Amino acid sequence: APGARAVDEITTQEYVGPLGIENEVAAGFTGKGIKIGVIEGPADTSVPELQGASVTVKPMCSFTQSDEGRSHTTAVVSILVARGYGVARGAEVINYAIPTGQSTDEGADCKGIGLKDAVNAALADGVRVISVSLGGGRTTDEEGEAIGGAVARGVVVVVGTGNDGAEDPANSLASVNGTVGVGASDSNGNFQSFSNYGKGLTVLAPGDKTVMHLFPSGKLVNAWGTSYATPIVSGFVAVTMQRWPQASGNQ
Repeated sequence: APGARAVDEITTQEYVGPLGIENEVAAGFTGKGIKIGVIEGPADTSVPELQGASVTVKPMCSFTQSDEGRSHTTAVVSILVARGYGVARGAEVINYAIPTGQSTDEGADCKGIGLKDAVNAALADGVRVISVSLGGGRTTDEEGEAIGGAVARGVVVVVGTGNDGAEDPANSLASVNGTVGVGASDSNGNFQSFSNYGKGLTVLAPGDKTVMHLFPSGKLVNAWGTSYATPIVSGFVAVTMQRWPQASGNQ
């Protein structure tokens, strides 16, 4: 990640109070001991709210991520483990960075590299929760098989449903059997009309007002989408695994 940058720290988010995050933290439930795999572009781990968090960026090949893409992943990882508002701030995050539509300068080693490779790498690393905020993206048979294999091994795969306001878009990650499809609500639990829905929707989480850094300046802006609801659910899954270590992935 780039060197430390002078940006303002994001100290909280609107969901923290309504979801009782601080109560969980005070009780010692922070996802400690659980590995979470985040699959998308690379996060910028130099932002102040991620200092002290356990985040490893693992590029799956050589490429350059756009500022917009870096902003997105940094927000997702921060929702998981930021010191002021991370849902599972004691967990270990491994960010499997793959080329996305916002990537450039892809090296020859990126040919054919994608979601399935990141899922398989996560399994090899002993990840218990996989969080994918590439919501609504089309999935190939190979990717579906990789996700199915992870679920069969007890890994909880949490995916965003996407932001098209559509019912069960074709080949959505949320439609793969066994995934936890996350739609967006506000902090009061009201469904957001941009959020995809249907059989692929498993649960709602706040995704209407997320404060994030917009790179390259790092200025703070409000963002919305199922991308930001997804890590809230992934974080709670990790906290639940810490709290009930004998429970299976399906439970």
